[in-house]
Amino acid sequence: MNSPHHGARLAVHSREQIIARVGAGQRAAEVASAFGVSLRTLRKWLARSRAGGRAALSSRASAPAGVAGRLPERLVALALYLRRDAGA
Repeated sequence: MNSPHHGARLAVHSREQIIARVGAGQRAAEVASAFGVSLRTLRKWLARSRAGGRAALSSRASAPAGVAGRLPERLVALALYLRRDAGA
C-alpha cells in the first residue's frame, strides 16, 4: 500500500520533508510551490501529521469504508439461493 507509482508527487519521504520545512518556519505556500503541490494538499498532510505522527503520512486506501446502498445479508443469501434453485 505504501509504494506509490514512480511518478507520485508525494512519497512518505517527501511528506516528511514538507512537515519539517513548515515546522522550521518556512511559509506553507512556499513549501507547496517548491514541492509542486497545492496549498490544500500541503495542509492535508500537515493535519494528518499532527493527528497521527509519521504513521499518518502513509498512503491510504482510496476504497470507501462502506457501501451506502448495500443489500442486507439475508437478501443476498436469498437471491443466491433463488439463482441456484432457478437453474436446476
